[in-house]
Amino acid sequence: LMPDVRQVEHAFKTYKETGMALKALPGVPIFQAEGLTMRSGDKTMIPLFFGKDELDYALKQAFGKNPVTPAVAYKRKWFARQKERVKEVAKSPFPFLYHSIWKEDDDKAKAHIKELENKQTALVQKQPKLALPKVQVGSFEDVLFRMLYEKGKEWDNVMFIPQGVSFK
Repeated sequence: LMPDVRQVEHAFKTYKETGMALKALPGVPIFQAEGLTMRSGDKTMIPLFFGKDELDYALKQAFGKNPVTPAVAYKRKWFARQKERVKEVAKSPFPFLYHSIWKEDDDKAKAHIKELENKQTALVQKQPKLALPKVQVGSFEDVLFRMLYEKGKEWDNVMFIPQGVSFK
């Protein structure tokens, strides 16, 4: 295997960021993040990435997303209700009658959403930012050697993620 030049550059940069000096890379670089795991059936797998971009994307998906807030959940219910309203109006011979009823309901919903968003903003500002896990760099050849000669549970749960794979 020939290492990709960009991935070699990422590996050197990652080593430099951790304060370790690296003069040469002993093979094809492979990236891992502490604590990042994936589920495959009933097994917990440790993903090893051939591409730093794929690892960064996985970290963003795993650790960078905000959970569904009460405001988001309420908006989803409100939009679902809007769809039902459109169906209701389509069946009615007098759609103009619904406007005043809906306007009052919509104004209440918008005020409630604003209140929930303000509460969420206040909560987020109080919480410290979560740091992303530490990224580690190794070589594919070293991992293969360990998988072959160090029989053990930790090497049975390794999953290789190819470079250029799209998770979207």
